[in-house]
Amino acid sequence: MPRREPRTSPGSSGSLRGPSGYFETHANCAPALFGVLPEEHAPAIAERILSIPDMTKNHIGLYNFPARPPQEIDDNARFPPPGVHVNGGWWWLTAGETMALLARAEHSELGPQSAALFEDHDARYTIDYYNEYGANKGEQWKDKRRPNQAGVTNVGAWGNLLRSVFGLHITAQTLMVRPHLPNEVEALDLRYPVRVGTSHLLIRAERGKETHAALDGKNVPWDPARGALVPVRRICDGSKLTVILGK
Repeated sequence: MPRREPRTSPGSSGSLRGPSGYFETHANCAPALFGVLPEEHAPAIAERILSIPDMTKNHIGLYNFPARPPQEIDDNARFPPPGVHVNGGWWWLTAGETMALLARAEHSELGPQSAALFEDHDARYTIDYYNEYGANKGEQWKDKRRPNQAGVTNVGAWGNLLRSVFGLHITAQTLMVRPHLPNEVEALDLRYPVRVGTSHLLIRAERGKETHAALDGKNVPWDPARGALVPVRRICDGSKLTVILGK
């Protein structure tokens, strides 16, 4: 699967170039995903993650890089050692957050990175962590893989991705939908409905001349920051929301 060359790389000492020399996925992704930072920051954070080869070479979303020094670990690095588990290990939570961030950024890497994670999921690579920063993960933990194995964080990663692609937020009265289509995508249909109370809602997002939204053929208000403002009381079982994103 084609991958872009990183724009920057770690220094010769193994530390990152920059004032801190350290990068942590969750602390950078979560503020943009939960609205603490404006969404305009998402592209810069996504580019920074993709620019660190050791965070993305075995798959996107390692927890941190570089590994914390042994003297900073409470148990003196007896377990897990640097480069393993939380300390640079494989976490579907952070992979899911990173994919969601790529969605918010409308980044072209969203498709390739998501497809690669789907392939890992299909191969039952669902262990919480991998040694050696995820290198040779196909050879690790073979005794732990079962045909029916799936963790909550595995499933949650995909739910988080869909919420971010379609920009879903809900209150008691209003469902807000602000889709984020990567530049090369012209239209996207949610094949499985979103459940709103006891109703099921289908959503389609597509590009057009002017931004607007319609529920079952009738226009709904559009807010530039929050997207389509759909009154929950108007959503019936089987309703369809169409969002047109102006160029």
